[in-house]
Amino acid sequence: MSQGEAQMVVRKFSLTAVALMLFSSCAQSGVEQVADINSEVTGCFTISDQRLLDHEPVILSTTIGEGDQTRSCPCQSALFRYSAYQNKTGSIHSLMSGYFTTLGKTEVLLPVAVQKQLIFSDVPLVVKVECASSL
Repeated sequence: MSQGEAQMVVRKFSLTAVALMLFSSCAQSGVEQVADINSEVTGCFTISDQRLLDHEPVILSTTIGEGDQTRSCPCQSALFRYSAYQNKTGSIHSLMSGYFTTLGKTEVLLPVAVQKQLIFSDVPLVVKVECASSL
């Protein structure tokens, strides 16, 4: 094998290794844990396809669907409040809370923790969703 051929093989191997590393890091970017949704608004909309994105802040990505047809929506608007927390040995650890709307949305991204180190890995993450009171 000539020196030029050897350099070409090394380049191909290096590009393949870089591509595999990039693919691997992208595949690991989502945290495996999903949230337990405590929804008081199932008549307004449903939440499915949840996944936590390993960003800072940590983001809960959800798909929004039509509400449960057997229930009425208790809210006076399409503005909702959420709070993310964990219940560890009977003690509530609040993480983040905020407001969001579902108007014109099929996906909602909710920040649930400022840093991923704040989420206990062995404790379920709970996200409570309710009607927003008048601001």
